[in-house]
Amino acid sequence: MKRVAAYEALKISVNCEENDQVDMKCGGPATLGFDFFIDPDKKKLMIEFIGRCLRDNGRPCISIHDSGKSVVEKVWTKDMIERCIKKGY
Repeated sequence: MKRVAAYEALKISVNCEENDQVDMKCGGPATLGFDFFIDPDKKKLMIEFIGRCLRDNGRPCISIHDSGKSVVEKVWTKDMIERCIKKGY
């Protein structure tokens, strides 16, 4: 049996833009954006980094907020976050 590492991470939710009405009527979310699971000890640094990445890549930003802690298999690094934002949602 393979062992899976587990990390306590802080979920950072980034709302970038409002979703269209048709998608929401079909069960889609109200806003589109990103969720990143980060090291809780780096919260301030990572939120600032995420905001900078959004600006540098021309992505809109409605809000960035802490959505609480979760246990996850991987914690996002700056490189992973930057690649994701560049690629888009």
